[in-house]
Amino acid sequence: MSAIDTSAIGSALELDRSHPWELWRWLTCHFAHFDSTHLLWSGGVFVTLLLWLEPTRRVIATVAAAAIAIPAAVLMLQPEIETYRGLSGLDSALFVLVIKDALRHSWRRNDGRLTTGLAFAAGVAFLLKLGYEAIAAKTVFVTGDTFVPVPLAHLVGAAVGLAAGARFGRRRMTSRHGPRHPARTTPRTTT
Repeated sequence: MSAIDTSAIGSALELDRSHPWELWRWLTCHFAHFDSTHLLWSGGVFVTLLLWLEPTRRVIATVAAAAIAIPAAVLMLQPEIETYRGLSGLDSALFVLVIKDALRHSWRRNDGRLTTGLAFAAGVAFLLKLGYEAIAAKTVFVTGDTFVPVPLAHLVGAAVGLAAGARFGRRRMTSRHGPRHPARTTPRTTT
């Protein structure tokens, strides 16, 4: 596992500001990591969230969109970042989908406040983590001096998850349950 972390392979896979048009790096950078701890945390979260969500079209589309949006944002908005590696931005996109799914199921089933409260708490905790990493320039879960956190990647991933989840959620609701405002079945009468 650690061969990818710091080897020439990792350098070939990372997003590198000096090679912005090597487009394969926009996708491969998510699978390269700076050390084995970074890989284990990000990879473990990624696999766990994928297993939770199951790979549907919505999940695959979210990961694909985030995989492209994150490197684009890092290149455009963070000129001080020379290289980028890691799955945590994709983890953020999937985490937002888990929260949205929990809320959607809770509201549909009228499960009460527990699921809604837990999902809300998870969202607040995520925002606090982002804030801490942005202000302290330190990671919450991974410790290491070989890289710095990139909260922008987490924020972009979360935004893609929020947008993709909203779009696919509406489409599914319309197709499964018919139109939101069905046509009137009784004729209007005037007096």
